[in-house]
Amino acid sequence: MAIRTVQGRTPVIHPTAWVADTAYLMGDIEVHEGASIWPGAVLRAEGGRIVIRRNAAVLERAVIHGGGVGAISSTTEIGEGAHVGVGAMVHSMGVGRFTRVGDNATVLEAATVGEWCWIEPRAVVLPRGVIPHYSRVSGIPGIAIRTINDFEQRILSVQGHNTNARAAEHRAAEADGGSSMIRPFNGKAPTIHPTAWVSEAAYVVGDVEIGAQCTIFPGAVLRGDRGKIVIGDRTNVQDNAVVHANGDITIGTDNTLGHAVTFHGRSLGNHSLIGNNSTVSEGAEVGDFCVVAAGGAVAPYAIIPDDSFAAGVPTEVLWQTEPARRAQMEESGGAYYARLAEAYQAQGLGSWPPGENPPS
Repeated sequence: MAIRTVQGRTPVIHPTAWVADTAYLMGDIEVHEGASIWPGAVLRAEGGRIVIRRNAAVLERAVIHGGGVGAISSTTEIGEGAHVGVGAMVHSMGVGRFTRVGDNATVLEAATVGEWCWIEPRAVVLPRGVIPHYSRVSGIPGIAIRTINDFEQRILSVQGHNTNARAAEHRAAEADGGSSMIRPFNGKAPTIHPTAWVSEAAYVVGDVEIGAQCTIFPGAVLRGDRGKIVIGDRTNVQDNAVVHANGDITIGTDNTLGHAVTFHGRSLGNHSLIGNNSTVSEGAEVGDFCVVAAGGAVAPYAIIPDDSFAAGVPTEVLWQTEPARRAQMEESGGAYYARLAEAYQAQGLGSWPPGENPPS
């Protein structure tokens, strides 16, 4: 982990908290009992103070910035049992207990989010906005569309405990894996084809299978701690993309998961593109020869059929892939990135030296 002192103040981390190796914390920060800071997260408190309360979680690629322009409090607080999702950004006074800030959502300067709130993926809470307790928040700008229901409240009530338990397991995986960013988890280690390329700055842990001529770029996270992740041949997972779910994930051949994609879905077919900074939510299925446009959000358990172009938040299928475009996607596929994998290996880049077998 990167722990940095700024203006004489150094982050203070409780012994039971977990901070991933690739997280970055700087300045006046407190991380309390059982909290977890996941790979690629950045907590920056040079202009104010950040407090991460008990059993709260700041997930992969999330950014929390304390103080700064427009702030009306010097402290940004993430409440007990709260979740700041993958790629989410919090620039505000903070979020209350047992609240969930969805993947790639944004909470802007001086905004306040109450307790037991559920902010949907990609929603944006505007500067100085006030979100009441027990609100379900959606849209840009983010507004409270209703009160959370009993089922949602039950999920929020256990999210902190569940993530705390998972973080403890990752702490053990780090101990087992030494300095490598490719790590076993609960007795299951990644299996990587010798012709695949995995950046030394990617984090691959647990039950993950990576096929021939795949490319896994810097900052990508493939987390097989709650199910198996299978990545088919010649698929590329680009910089800062995150692949994780509470069950198995199957990603087919010749696909592209663009920069900063968040993929929690059940499956992705073949010859498809998930555009930059898109989100595929829990249980969703995306077919063959599909395009999810940049910045889109596929809703939980949605099904995007073969040959679809989908866009928006949430995504809608706008048109079907034309035969000429389908043929182009099939011919080009992952060939370009497969050549990159060869070039990177030849230059000695990646998580293991050329000519040696990857960890398995």
